[in-house]
Amino acid sequence: MRKLWTEEDVTYRGEHFTVTGSTLAQRPVVRSGRSHPRLYFGGASPAAEQVAATDADVQLFWGEPLDGIAERIERLKGLSEKLGREHPPLEFGLRVTTFVRDTTDPA
Repeated sequence: MRKLWTEEDVTYRGEHFTVTGSTLAQRPVVRSGRSHPRLYFGGASPAAEQVAATDADVQLFWGEPLDGIAERIERLKGLSEKLGREHPPLEFGLRVTTFVRDTTDPA
């Protein structure tokens, strides 16, 4: 997606999709020096961590114990370095779903 958002005549052949000579007719508006939207990513499997370490802008965590999150952040930083991340440093965020009702039962 980054290439489609920022380049013309993109050719890509991957495991799940292929594009040949593609150019988006409308590209995202460049704001604050960013040429494309941030890519937010979630997942804790080894495969998901590799995607986050190389291609995501922000890795999202659930509301987990802080020790576990700190451990995963350190692992992702090390993995980013090991895999030769080409983008700015990976950022981290917290994703929490909140249910608001009058009482616990409807929530």
